[in-house]
Formats: sequence, structure tokens, C-alpha cells
Amino acid sequence: MKIQLTDIGVKRCESECLLASGLTTFPTGGGIIDMEINHAALEWVADYILPFGNNATVLAPLELIKLMQQKIYELHQHYCSLETSMNE
Repeated sequence: MKIQLTDIGVKRCESECLLASGLTTFPTGGGIIDMEINHAALEWVADYILPFGNNATVLAPLELIKLMQQKIYELHQHYCSLETSMNE
């Protein structure tokens, strides 16, 4: 998997043992996680990375990108429906 990180994203990943093992930081700032990961762990990675917002960008695999998109869509739907019910 490959995940591009801002400086904030790097700081958050440094404390997570699984992800820190694949983390490379750049002298100019930010970093990248580039590592093999078990397919079963993709859900965990998506849940862990989602709160990073735009401080993390999943570049690969496509399955993880799609998982992130689905989670973001579901969150968006949840809050959009909440807004509608509050306006009634």
C-alpha cells in the first residue's frame, strides 16, 4: 500500500507500530507509507487513516481507495440526512 502524508500525517503515523514500519519521511516535509499489508487489514487501515482528512492520501491499492471513498460517502450521507431532519 502507498499513502502520502503531510507533516501532521507523519506525526500521527509515527506512533502506530504497524504503519511506522513502512514510513519514510522526506527532508522537505511529509512522507509516505510504502509497504505490503495483509488484505484483511485494509478495513483497519481505512478506519485509522480516515480521521487524518487531507493529511493523508491513499495512492494504492485501488481496493483501499475504494474503501475510503465508501466510508466517506456513508459519512456524508449520514450528516446530510441529519441536516435534513434538523431543518424539519
